[in-house]
Amino acid sequence: MRKSFLFVFAIAIIAIVALSGCGGGGGSTSSSDNNNTSGERVISGKVVSSQSSSTGIKGVIVRLGDGTSVDNAVTDASGKFSFTLSSSSASVPAYVQIDVTGAGSNYSTNYPVTYRSQTHNATYITIPVDVRNAVSNDLGTYTVAYLGGDTPPWFPYASCDTILTGRIVRKDNNVAISGVTVTFGTSAITATTGANGYFELNLGFETLVSSELTDDKIFTIDTSTAGSSFPTSLLVSYNSLVSSQDNVPVPESMYNGDDQTDFGVIYINTSSSSDDDDDLPPLPF
Repeated sequence: MRKSFLFVFAIAIIAIVALSGCGGGGGSTSSSDNNNTSGERVISGKVVSSQSSSTGIKGVIVRLGDGTSVDNAVTDASGKFSFTLSSSSASVPAYVQIDVTGAGSNYSTNYPVTYRSQTHNATYITIPVDVRNAVSNDLGTYTVAYLGGDTPPWFPYASCDTILTGRIVRKDNNVAISGVTVTFGTSAITATTGANGYFELNLGFETLVSSELTDDKIFTIDTSTAGSSFPTSLLVSYNSLVSSQDNVPVPESMYNGDDQTDFGVIYINTSSSSDDDDDLPPLPF
């Protein structure tokens, strides 16, 4: 009798363990489209029609781009799309592209896209800094112009804020530095890097970068706001040059008509040795 009881008890314990491993038995788990147990990060969004904000558009190609590589997703029947990143700290490209080629004849790639209450060129829509810094996984809603019927779209051209973006990391290990202050332009527009090192400088509505440039065409970085480990004496490696934090040259491509708005990656030389800079030209000033 005792052996039978022990046998039944053992079987019961095994069953309970098996159920808990499958998510069953007395408990519940919650899941989200933006989280999973593998450590990956999922960012998502939705594409809708200007005809109705509740009408998702199927077949729209959404591209994540960083100027050198592109990742694609296609919207489902409800207009939703998503991208999977390797981790919450993984780098996020500077912009998305919305391609309505596969969405049908009522939509055209020649029209801008409305996003966060402003209209943007469909080939370059800046990804918000809160998404790049992993504060949010939701890109939100992109609205494309509906060309069907007798009513023309209400926005004939792109009209939006000029936003400069970039990322600041350690040169020795590529780890992002949060809390760094970046200052740009004659208006001294400032931004602070987030958890993934990204920053965003809003120059204002339809502002030309060239109109904000200082006479010496520089911007400044202050790493001391990131903590005592990052004094302002640390040098900056950027755009194949080494400079002091108060004298970082603005890339010519940002003001010579190329319309570049992303600084890319800016490196902070955390080593006290000059060995880090052996492969770079001397200070240009």
